[in-house]
Amino acid sequence: MFVNKVKLNQGVTLIELMVIIALIAVSLMIATPSFSGFFAKQELRGLGGELLFFTKLAKAEAAKKSSETYIVFKKSSATSWCMGLSEDNDSCDCTSANSCTVDNIERVISSSDYKEVSFDSNNFPAGKITISPYKGRSASAGTATFSVTADGVTKDLSLKRSIMGRDRVCSPSGNSLRYPSC
Repeated sequence: MFVNKVKLNQGVTLIELMVIIALIAVSLMIATPSFSGFFAKQELRGLGGELLFFTKLAKAEAAKKSSETYIVFKKSSATSWCMGLSEDNDSCDCTSANSCTVDNIERVISSSDYKEVSFDSNNFPAGKITISPYKGRSASAGTATFSVTADGVTKDLSLKRSIMGRDRVCSPSGNSLRYPSC
């Protein structure tokens, strides 16, 4: 009786290992730009949500304290900017620590949290939003616009505020994630 002994190779040859590593490297080189664009767009999307939160918090604080609250915008350059929420008209400088506070809690949104996002324009009077305790209204309307360029495409968001106190985040170009066109 003949018994065939089949020798099974267990393990991977050096050439097979090199081919697998090369395939992984090529896949990563192709995927990396897509991931960086994805994360940049998510930063802009997150900023939109935080802008709405800031305006709602400002309205609530104005009503609670029966006095005006302020959202102050500061822009050193397109990629160096900040916003601060304050109960005091003159003391809020979001570039200084603890100057923009509500109930002794610092309230600041900064470009350091949104590294890919540019602050493009702001046409609020004196660079700030003044929110009245009466239904969160404002003395004047305005818009602040932010953008990000990812994968060769520019996405933009605007915070629009009406005199009646209606806040909305929208896309001026109509191409920004889940937000509607302005």
